[in-house]
Amino acid sequence: KLKVKKAPKYNRSNKFLKFISWIKYTFYALLFIFSLKNDDIVLISSNPPILGFCSYPILRIKKIKYFILIYDIYPEVLISEKIFSPNNLFVKLWFKVNKILYKNSELLLTIGESMLKNIKNQFKLNNINFLKPYVDTKSIRPLSYKENIFASEYIDKEDFVVMYSGNMGYSHDIKTVLKAARLLKTNLKICFLFIGHGPGFSEVKEF
Repeated sequence: KLKVKKAPKYNRSNKFLKFISWIKYTFYALLFIFSLKNDDIVLISSNPPILGFCSYPILRIKKIKYFILIYDIYPEVLISEKIFSPNNLFVKLWFKVNKILYKNSELLLTIGESMLKNIKNQFKLNNINFLKPYVDTKSIRPLSYKENIFASEYIDKEDFVVMYSGNMGYSHDIKTVLKAARLLKTNLKICFLFIGHGPGFSEVKEF
């Protein structure tokens, strides 16, 4: 029987509220893990990133098997955003905990091949695989220019479209796409299209 539990709302309007959301969700998840039996299996998501190392001691004590699905690589994201230095003691500890967490998981799953290679080489892992993101290709499929109401209204038929579609979070490199748009701004036949939301959306609006 499938049971769905309502989790605390995720607020990512700024970095502070995002961190508070991480804490709320992790606390909620830990209470749930406490209620599990040792023959249960847990799938841990890398978001929020503090969930893995906070839940690990409980999972080991209760001898519960777990899998990890990695969407973003932490603490590398925080280093790239210059929130922490690579030499920060907390970051070094995080890397060590990740090594223990990953090696003791039943399986690590990543959503990108480059991410898989990065983690596999960094932590010398064999229990890691690549999970291709999927969609229902019957309902989500390419449309002709005539069928596509948005394209026919906003984009010239002869334009070459560079599209970014998805979350515009702190871990997503929106700046590089915007730099490319700035370099190609004189070419009026190249259209940059951004679809999504998140903290990076303000950079796109101000561009």
